[in-house]
Amino acid sequence: MSEVAASGRAPASRQIGLDLLAATSRLDEPTGVKRGSGPVDFALIAFAVRGRRLFRAAYRLLDATEPDAASALFRVMSEYMIVGGWLAKAGEERMNAWAINDLRERRRPILEMLEGDDIADENRASLEAELAATEDAIRKYGVSGAALSKRAAAKAGEMPVPSLELMAREIGVGFAYSFAYRLQSQTDVHATPLAIDSVFEEPDASEPGPRIRPIPRHALQGFDLYLAGAHLLLDILGPLSERVPELDWKDALLKIQMRLRDSRDADE
Repeated sequence: MSEVAASGRAPASRQIGLDLLAATSRLDEPTGVKRGSGPVDFALIAFAVRGRRLFRAAYRLLDATEPDAASALFRVMSEYMIVGGWLAKAGEERMNAWAINDLRERRRPILEMLEGDDIADENRASLEAELAATEDAIRKYGVSGAALSKRAAAKAGEMPVPSLELMAREIGVGFAYSFAYRLQSQTDVHATPLAIDSVFEEPDASEPGPRIRPIPRHALQGFDLYLAGAHLLLDILGPLSERVPELDWKDALLKIQMRLRDSRDADE
């Protein structure tokens, strides 16, 4: 059971998370972005908006005694945290290379589908239009004659874009990748043997076989998920305090950071 359902009261960390949502509520509104803002700022704002929505949904799941489902949402937020932190450090030039690499990745499955013989004419036309738009975007964001594939880019001597794991190491959150991201992926997101095992518990010797758990085990078993989620959202929102000061939430986030630290220390 969740802490709310089991005890009839919410842990203090839950209120901290709700206060974090309230402090950054400007992102719930159709807020304008300052003209001239750079692409990194737009990316961080987008991750913040999406991260807050996932966080709010995860809290609802925790309140409904569905921590395994909440953990899956926190896994998505972990990726926003890692990529956003890397972009904030890497700057616009490396972000541009990252964006072009993403377009190349999107181009590849379109080509693979177009090679099939069983595509209806209307679907082929739609895929060809998508392919043309993707290649136009690569040319727009790249230099003249930009390589359309990752292989061609490597032959041209372009520096490769780091993997998510290398991004995490570069910004000093390697543990967050190895534990929160990879373990959550294996347990809570992907169709893996671990995902299967987590649904069952070993029976007593007197029982005929394994039992289905009331709630599947999840990667963050034993942790205060309200606290973990609030820390994660704070890490996603933090870079915007300096980069977009007009949001005017720096002091509020510092206070929430201190409350989270005190809550964590009290649990130790």
